[in-house]
Amino acid sequence: MFLLFADETGSVSSSSGPGSSSGHAVDKLRWEQAYTGPDLSAAVKQLQPAHRYLLRVRALNEIGASSWSQPVSATTAPAAPCQPVGLSAAAESSSSIAVSWQPPEVDNGAPVTAYHLEMQQAAGTAGASWVSVWQGSKLGHAVGGLPPGRKYSFRTRAVNSCGVGPWSAPVTSSTAPTVPDAPSKPVTSKVMATSAKVKWSIPLEDHGSPVKMYHVQLRQLQARAASAAGGGSSSDGESEGCSDWQEVYAGPTLEFIISKLQPGSRYEVRVAAANAVGVGKWSAAVELATPLRAPPPPAELAADHDAEQLGCLPVSWQQVAPGPDSAAAVSVYLEAAAGSSKEAAAKATVPVAEGSQAVLQGLRPGGTYNIRARSVGAGSTGHSAWCEPVTVVLPAPLVPAQEEEAAADAAKRPGKAKGGKGAAAKAVKGDSADTDVQQRKAARGKKVVVIETQRKLVKPKPLLKRLETKAKKYKWHIVGVVLLMVVVAWLFLWLRSKKVGGAELLI
Repeated sequence: MFLLFADETGSVSSSSGPGSSSGHAVDKLRWEQAYTGPDLSAAVKQLQPAHRYLLRVRALNEIGASSWSQPVSATTAPAAPCQPVGLSAAAESSSSIAVSWQPPEVDNGAPVTAYHLEMQQAAGTAGASWVSVWQGSKLGHAVGGLPPGRKYSFRTRAVNSCGVGPWSAPVTSSTAPTVPDAPSKPVTSKVMATSAKVKWSIPLEDHGSPVKMYHVQLRQLQARAASAAGGGSSSDGESEGCSDWQEVYAGPTLEFIISKLQPGSRYEVRVAAANAVGVGKWSAAVELATPLRAPPPPAELAADHDAEQLGCLPVSWQQVAPGPDSAAAVSVYLEAAAGSSKEAAAKATVPVAEGSQAVLQGLRPGGTYNIRARSVGAGSTGHSAWCEPVTVVLPAPLVPAQEEEAAADAAKRPGKAKGGKGAAAKAVKGDSADTDVQQRKAARGKKVVVIETQRKLVKPKPLLKRLETKAKKYKWHIVGVVLLMVVVAWLFLWLRSKKVGGAELLI
């Protein structure tokens, strides 16, 4: 048997009803072979849904083929529709995307009753999944509630009474970018009387457009009468008695030093980020409190040596009253440096409540010192600059006439020490030896504790006294030398009496 079929629904030249196609109209159809074989039945597959087909058959034997049978008509059942066409998506705002499409070109015999719309978040990201966002009969839908500046993919499919059709090819679109979020609450540091450093971090979201600039605004609250130093409490709302916000910085960095502030005042600082769309929201404001200026330095510094106590130097000064934006002094710091040395030989800190004078102790008699002072302010206001220094030469210790004669005699005859220094010269220098040791230790960075003592003139000792003192000091050394001499003498006598090879060894 030889079976042919033709798609009458798809043919443009089918004007007669079922079963009545004949003659030249039937011959104009495009016939396709469906089956060849000995069976008396066959199943025709891969036909289109909801289409009417014509089928005819003829027999074959060894001699040839018969004429075609009269065509019969059959219609396939309807099926789920094809995918919609013309899918498109476009940003409607910074939080919504409008998606539209057209009905399927073929509904497969059953009208479309609904459409399904799905969205994929962060399109192209590994692990992103499709999520259903809408179902209905319209040919479009606006997906809202989306973050700004994000990219999404969309797809749709049609539904009829026979089932759900395939998904359309996806399309991609993004929500419109918008201004960035507010930066973090700024943090202040290095707060001085007229300047402070402000630092902040980048916003959590730039909303589709990179941050290009930051704006810093400042406003003054009220000036403070006390000298309390920098604060950290925040004030997010509006405060009474405040000045207007003024922009003090606009740039790409995440920190800025605000200058030209008023001492002893309170301010609020806030920051906003800006991108190509515009300036975002302002951050929470941080309160900034500047301390008062340091107190003025002391005036009329004066120093005069003490004739009765060697190494002591009385110092006096006048305390200057602070200005309206300066802190009051709580103490005065004094120091004395020898000559051009930068190391202080004597220091003192005097509370203002105890007066305007002090005594520097532990100085070397006969030395030259530069005296200077500065005020120390209350709280964290720091200290003032140094006042104009004063140079003082301390008197040398007095030497009695007898000691001068002894020193002159000792200078005429050389002593044991290198350079011919006698006992009298050493006695004269004994008064300043301790101070010199202290200064050398201070120069090496060691802490020196000065103990105030009454200095006395030292008279040179007689020669026998000095020998006795040295004998007591080096008695064990002397005993050792004596023992060594005894051993050497015994060894010498033994070697002299020793005979080597029948002869005496004479040394």
